[in-house]
Amino acid sequence: MRKVKVQPLTAESFAQFGSFADLLRPERPCIGSSAVFYPDCVRTVSSGSCTGYSAVVCEYTQKMIVTEAEQHNYTTEVLLPLDGDVVCFVSPALTDRFAPELAQAFLIPQGTVIALNPGVWHKAPFPVKEGKTSTLVVLPERTYAVDCFVETLVQEKQIELML
Repeated sequence: MRKVKVQPLTAESFAQFGSFADLLRPERPCIGSSAVFYPDCVRTVSSGSCTGYSAVVCEYTQKMIVTEAEQHNYTTEVLLPLDGDVVCFVSPALTDRFAPELAQAFLIPQGTVIALNPGVWHKAPFPVKEGKTSTLVVLPERTYAVDCFVETLVQEKQIELML
């Protein structure tokens, strides 16, 4: 019987087999400040399309105030809270502008994956517990650059999410 010694996972030792990323402790360039987005930490290719696995790390706030909303017109976005429950707000893909009167919010338990249909308005999730919560984001590579419309909400369009 052949014996194989288990070795540490490093970029160099794993390079010939694929790629990896620690999504709970990402070490790479990021976008944002209150919700920090680490794009395309790992990428996969299937039938010519490339999928990016990203992390968004969000800080708990006492009040969950939605000040921005985004939509992807041609893309499904997948979210998976990794280390805590989160609240995700959504609004239907009925218009090209965010409609606060149609917004709803859902509690997404840790370990539960959701897929948002193309056009659905959303933004980074809100952690339920104090501290930071990491969420896996799965999108086609560079969606945030080529299929992402962000609307900064004026005061009268902002919404507060209540648990």
